[in-house]
Amino acid sequence: MSRGDIWFISDTHFCHDKDFIWKDRGYDSVDEMNKDFIDKWNSVVDENDYIYHLGDLMLDDQNEGLRCIAQLKGTIKVIIGNHDSKNKVCKYLSLDNVESAAYADLIKINHYRFYLSHYPCMMGDASDQKRLWNLSGHIHTTDRFLNANHKVYNVCVDAHDGFPVFFGQVIKDIEERKNICL
Repeated sequence: MSRGDIWFISDTHFCHDKDFIWKDRGYDSVDEMNKDFIDKWNSVVDENDYIYHLGDLMLDDQNEGLRCIAQLKGTIKVIIGNHDSKNKVCKYLSLDNVESAAYADLIKINHYRFYLSHYPCMMGDASDQKRLWNLSGHIHTTDRFLNANHKVYNVCVDAHDGFPVFFGQVIKDIEERKNICL
């Protein structure tokens, strides 16, 4: 089977029943948030795509959370977040659409290297690291960049209107930011 595109997302918090999560995201209920995130994900991700989920997939109702995750298209590679316990990670890995789980990963796309983590990591601006960027989540902000000097790109659902972000968009955003700030 040929592989498709690469996508990134974090902090879906499926089934997180605290209203400071779903209400702050503009939803009337956690069920509405769950459904919308599934619909948005499946509207852009294809069955042959890889998607890196950079942590905090679900909270609270684990059975329903796993049902939500099982509905998602693509092959999911999990980067473990602060709400992803060892027990949850074992459950994620039992799903047919979840391939792996790790605390971090380093990937290369189009001459860029991306350090994937749940927590933002300051990459600095050393000349030998110009094409090394951190993709992360955790901070629940709508800003796509942590700041201009540390090369941290936020893939949290809050920064992308609930959609996964396509790797081409990440590179486009970085190139535009580089021309302005770096």
